[in-house]
Amino acid sequence: MDLAEFTGPIEVASLLSRGGGRGIMAKRDIKFGELLVVSKAFSLCALDAANPEVYAAINLITDSIDSGFSAVAATRIAERIAGNPKAVDVINQLYAGPAQEPPSQFKAVPSEKVNVARLLNFDEDVDVGRIQSVVSFNSFSSQSLKVRGILSTPKNPPHLNPNGLFLLPSLFNHSCAPNSYFYCLGDVMIIRATCDIRAREEVFISYAPQGNSYFSRVKSPCLTKLLGSCDCSLCMQDRRVGEAVCERRDRISNKISSCTTAVAVRSQIKQLEETFKGYSNADQEAMVDAYLALENLYKAKSDYANALPAIFKGLQYVGLQVTDTSLKGALPPRGRDALPIKLVTTAGSKTGSILKQTGVDGCLMVQNIFESVFGDRARAAKWLKGAVWLHDKCFGGGKDLFQERYPHLSHHEDLLQLRLE
Repeated sequence: MDLAEFTGPIEVASLLSRGGGRGIMAKRDIKFGELLVVSKAFSLCALDAANPEVYAAINLITDSIDSGFSAVAATRIAERIAGNPKAVDVINQLYAGPAQEPPSQFKAVPSEKVNVARLLNFDEDVDVGRIQSVVSFNSFSSQSLKVRGILSTPKNPPHLNPNGLFLLPSLFNHSCAPNSYFYCLGDVMIIRATCDIRAREEVFISYAPQGNSYFSRVKSPCLTKLLGSCDCSLCMQDRRVGEAVCERRDRISNKISSCTTAVAVRSQIKQLEETFKGYSNADQEAMVDAYLALENLYKAKSDYANALPAIFKGLQYVGLQVTDTSLKGALPPRGRDALPIKLVTTAGSKTGSILKQTGVDGCLMVQNIFESVFGDRARAAKWLKGAVWLHDKCFGGGKDLFQERYPHLSHHEDLLQLRLE
């Protein structure tokens, strides 16, 4: 994909407390959904339908076996350097682990195009060991945005996920409760703010899939092998309440997933809430799963009058406030045009790490119930508007990208008439 690189209101800053000695800071106050980075991959290894090989290699940096495209990422970068020796300067500006001298600066300039005729002609020495270190500490397993709804694109097995090296995104440090989020469109990475960020605050992404279990996060191979431990706000809070509370939370969550009645789930939810005393709503991902389990039990019995409030509660725990919880009756003229949700991102509050897709899909669940079950077109249109608005905030692209990702709704009358403000 050809497009221009973009850097928003952020800058690389010296942060001696970080492993690489650097991080990304906000240059000014940043609003939720604001575009921070558009970066084209320096190198991307992805599935070739004509040559669907599976790779594996021993990684001497992490003492583990790399499988899939991460196993050949270093080789691809070495080939890129052979085709453009100046590109090695860019690679040397990236963190290569504690065993290597940390880079003193970062001034990534788009390198010249690769001379394909020189590929594999190594006229100069190439430090493959350093390249492997850079890949181990900086590469991304990158999946493009998928089509959702009835035509949902199936997920690739982990070993078939593309593996890419993106230059500026490599300088973002990790948090299990990040304030920005990245996604890919082909070989392009896009990073957006997931909450309001104050000037001079550090901007984080998450290196590993977020989970509602402290123990699953600390045992993540990515974090244990590359970071050792995580000192983000969420992990620090989990350590403050203690492992006993975290273990109890996991046991309750497991019980909820096996409950067969709404009464039983509600009882477990009360106990689960007790394990989150002192946590912000956005850091209580287990509560989202609990209310989704409750909603599914109500829907199984066609009790939609109770299923909808359960969805509303789940949305609360991803950082949204439901401003219209009405289930029936005529909407006032002003109420028809107003969004049914708003973001809770002011005064230091932040959205949950799973807001993006979970929030949009939650709004569409409500829209579908109002339209298909209750026959309430006015409320269905209102919640569809909320879903498109939230999708645009999280992923950009306006109504056009929403239609691409939700083709089953692309010709919906309410969507065609919708105008985003």
